[in-house]
Amino acid sequence: MRKFVNSHLMDFSKAWKRTRPVNWQLPAACLLGGLALWPLVARLPVVGWDWFYWFYPRRIDFYPPWTEVVLGPLLALPWRTGLSLLNGIMLMTVAVGAASEDRSGTRHSILTAAGLAVVTPPVFMALWLGNVEGLVLLGIITFPPGVVLALMKPHLTGWAVLARRQWILWAVGFGVLSVLVWGWWPAQMVADFGRLTDNPMAIGWYNLGWPVAVLGGILLLFSTADPYRLMAAGFLLTPYLMPNHMLLLLPVLGRVSGWRRAVLWLFCWVSGVAAGIEEGALRYLVLSFPLAVWWFLRKDE
Repeated sequence: MRKFVNSHLMDFSKAWKRTRPVNWQLPAACLLGGLALWPLVARLPVVGWDWFYWFYPRRIDFYPPWTEVVLGPLLALPWRTGLSLLNGIMLMTVAVGAASEDRSGTRHSILTAAGLAVVTPPVFMALWLGNVEGLVLLGIITFPPGVVLALMKPHLTGWAVLARRQWILWAVGFGVLSVLVWGWWPAQMVADFGRLTDNPMAIGWYNLGWPVAVLGGILLLFSTADPYRLMAAGFLLTPYLMPNHMLLLLPVLGRVSGWRRAVLWLFCWVSGVAAGIEEGALRYLVLSFPLAVWWFLRKDE
């Protein structure tokens, strides 16, 4: 056991010290592709409740204060127009994120990964709600400067930041700067957790029970320095989690291949269907997707 732990820590340390240059083609593809999809997405019959009720009126005090700055260009548009552009960027970011994680180099595999990632419940939920998961994911795939976008939901993406020393330094630097500019904003976010967990769809450990957090802690201890694996474990450790947050793990569909990709996609659907169950043991199936992500990436780092 001691030998295993030492080996695990050494592997984590090596990966943790790596640096990754930003591939600016990825965010460019997401933004330009989102613009191209904009007219088509505008025709979708989605409600956009979160965008209409929370973001567009700027009632987002439970988000970090720079969120409104990031969303400024979208908020300047008519609400339905801004929603369509937000959703277009989200669709392209999910597709590009999954495609960029494919290591086979074959066009068929890359297109399959992108296509499967888009046809999933978290994407449909994000389209319907009009939330900012797409922009948060855009931040993840453009680490380290992407921490500005990713940390709009720090309780979810903070776990991914732990994968690299370089990303931690960026996150800490930006965090200190944000406190100097906006004051001690984390206190407001923590105060709002109680209100958020009242949502009947909430699936964090606060709603599902403390054993979920214990399992998440165990998984985190045995995680490799992979941002998506750390985030999958972290999803079980956060008190507030929603089914649409699973969108942040969809790029993993590009990382795996063959039968593992098919099985992981099915787990995503199982998780999405279980999100509609409000009571009973079957509700815990909503966590099957992050658990499957953690398991399938165990030898990937």
